[in-house]
Amino acid sequence: VTFRGPLDDTLLRIWSSLVVAWQRTAVPGSRLAVVVVVFILGKDIYITLCFVVIYMVTGNMHIVPARIGKLSTMLQLMMVWAILIYPEAEAAWPGFIYFVKSLWWSVIVVAMVAVIIYTRNGTRYLNEYEQKQVN
Repeated sequence: VTFRGPLDDTLLRIWSSLVVAWQRTAVPGSRLAVVVVVFILGKDIYITLCFVVIYMVTGNMHIVPARIGKLSTMLQLMMVWAILIYPEAEAAWPGFIYFVKSLWWSVIVVAMVAVIIYTRNGTRYLNEYEQKQVN
């Protein structure tokens, strides 16, 4: 099992979100709200901890990407992109900040849904593993 691709994606999303949220490096007028970063980090930490628990219980590395994870990555990268182009975009399209903030909320909602889906998938895998051990 390779970790390089998912790990690279995760580090890119986390660091780019931190950069646009941090006071010293934020884009003027569109600094990322800390709550969005908390949801991004929280989701990734939770999923990583669940992976570790499943590995410790089963001894197997069970990694199955879900579409919601791909959607989460896409929205987070779109959000960072929108924040980075905000000054120029706002000059051309007044109200662009509403698009940026809608991406913030989308990232939060998709992160919560991803946690639910990955929890359900992990629970199913553990239940199947336990059934195999019993039989």
